Amino acid sequence: MTYDKNASAPIDWTAPEMQYLEAEDYKLPPADPVLLASANRMLSDRLERVAHVLRGCGLPALANISGAEDLQMATAALSGAYQMALAESIALKAMNGAVRSFSTKHQGHQATVIAVSIHRPSENPIFGEGVTHVTVADDGAGAFLRLCQFDESQKPGEVVIDIDELDLIRDIGRKMIEELPGEKEWSDV
Repeated sequence: MTYDKNASAPIDWTAPEMQYLEAEDYKLPPADPVLLASANRMLSDRLERVAHVLRGCGLPALANISGAEDLQMATAALSGAYQMALAESIALKAMNGAVRSFSTKHQGHQATVIAVSIHRPSENPIFGEGVTHVTVADDGAGAFLRLCQFDESQKPGEVVIDIDELDLIRDIGRKMIEELPGEKEWSDV
């Protein structure tokens, strides 16, 4: 029974006029083991197909996943990795555009970018954790990149870079060296 303060009488949900189905339709039939086994097999097959797709996505953490594991978390990991890759791609395009447009001449002077800070958006670009400073240097034999990190958790002289960060360092470093006056373009050899 439900008591509604606006109703003149309580609502009886078991009353015949409140029933949409026949009384026997509200009773569960006995479990059919063959039907349950068939449904479980179909569900297991579908989960295995989803796991197969996740294994092929390229994320190392999902390389050995099976349909017996929590695929919701794995799918969330894949979605997050995709969003990070998309954001990194957009940031790289913007950074390449910024570097391209920054090398300008003004009243007899030229501005050339020779240093960049590679960092996560949440970190301070000067002294944040995991920040890598990429600087173009030249000791007379041609331009090269110098990498510096000031992370207290690392040994002095140690540089720790993940593979995605390495691609960004390579691309932005190549762009900075190409824009140095007198430097030839890097080859992809």
